[in-house]
Amino acid sequence: RRLKIGDMPPAAQPQPTREALGALVSWASCGAETVAGMAPGGIDASAPLLPAPAEPPAGADQFDLRSEGFQVPQSDDHYECFVFRAPTEATRFIQRIEPLIDDSRVVHHLVLMRGGEDRAPGSSWSCYMLQREVYAWAPGMGPLHFAEGGMRLEPGQSYILQVHYNNRGGHDTADRSGVRIYHGPPEGPEIGLVTLGSNNFSVPANSRAAVEGHCTLPQATQILASWPHMHEIGAGFDGYVVKPDGSEAELVRLRGWDFEAQFVYDTPMALSAGDRIVTTCQFDNVLDRRVNFGADTDDEMCFNFVYHTPPLPWNYCNEPAPPDDGAPYPAGDCAPEGWADVAAPFFRGALATGEAAPLVGDDAAPGLYRVQGATVRVPFTDTPAGALDLDNSYVLGRGFVGLGEGRANLDLNTIVHIQTETGLSYDLPFSRSVGSALTALGMGRFGVAVDCGELAASEIELAARPDGSVELRVAEPVSDALSLTIVLTLVPADG
Repeated sequence: RRLKIGDMPPAAQPQPTREALGALVSWASCGAETVAGMAPGGIDASAPLLPAPAEPPAGADQFDLRSEGFQVPQSDDHYECFVFRAPTEATRFIQRIEPLIDDSRVVHHLVLMRGGEDRAPGSSWSCYMLQREVYAWAPGMGPLHFAEGGMRLEPGQSYILQVHYNNRGGHDTADRSGVRIYHGPPEGPEIGLVTLGSNNFSVPANSRAAVEGHCTLPQATQILASWPHMHEIGAGFDGYVVKPDGSEAELVRLRGWDFEAQFVYDTPMALSAGDRIVTTCQFDNVLDRRVNFGADTDDEMCFNFVYHTPPLPWNYCNEPAPPDDGAPYPAGDCAPEGWADVAAPFFRGALATGEAAPLVGDDAAPGLYRVQGATVRVPFTDTPAGALDLDNSYVLGRGFVGLGEGRANLDLNTIVHIQTETGLSYDLPFSRSVGSALTALGMGRFGVAVDCGELAASEIELAARPDGSVELRVAEPVSDALSLTIVLTLVPADG
């Protein structure tokens, strides 16, 4: 009480930081009280916690999804995925989800996901997966409760409950943790969950770092709540929205971080198509080892799980930072001298399937061209990580092509952003710096004899268009059974 009113420590004595003050108050009251503007655990938060009534919605039906006596291995990190079918016969809305933590000594976190249609209900397996998330619990969190509407629940919906066990103490225990789901008629707004943040980063030993992810919205939506998530070297968190005019609006900001005190924050905000959500995590790695992104306790994550309505068309969204056309061009080893000084605006291209249209055109004139667009054609869309979502996959980068008499230089600096229909995404670097002699083969085809850099293709195609642009096509083998066709649209570098 005296800490809260501010007369202890005495004014003449050194004062605790707000983080220390909040932690002391939370500890002394077992989490029942907080310092104004500060979440339990000493986290200084810009948004209040999302309120959850003590009682479930009146008249709601319920069912439990539990691990039902899983013998927990004696290891630091074990992930077990349990498969269920919802005992429902009609479309419903999930109105509330409560965590059922049986043995808190060994349960690190749990995640409820849609999926598991290809596995038998009641089965389980050791897993490292995140897909189509519905709800997640970590220490400090309570029930998730929607004041109106809910998340869609189809008849017999398949669910995966992933439980992360951390049994460092070597306890002999059969755990029954899980969730309780309350549901009602599909009335009111439908609510979705999207995961924002980066899944590809590394924090060097004894250093501080910031990690950033971006997500540009394809449609209007209303954000309801945010759940920031990091692991043990997290130090701070920022989520904010950048409007198309450059103005910014804060979504949620945390100063201080406690892995044992993770919460869902009440962050209502109306967003429009074209708004960009930026997710930034600050890390303070005091360890003598590098910490990489990963699922284990000793790894790190940078996510914001955001509940919103109406649902966005995907479950996970992470893009590179918006390109800065004014940044120096990172010319490769095979780029002729001076290319780094030429203006190189970014281009955005697409992924596609099927054969490209026949290349028809005149001979391309010698000169320096910049890449204005690109299409990467893939032979199939089904992958082990899920079917490719071509509408939300793209190519982003900069590049130049120099054409001379019997010679070509290609310098391409790009990222291929691959989005899957299961919500996973990957940013794959795809850069080439190549110098090659050309041998005319007729009909716009040229054999290549690479003398600088590497190119798996044995030939390229070139054709000039009536508008002055040039199309360059190369089919580059990736393996014995897989080849990617890259089609570049080139324009004169000074145009």
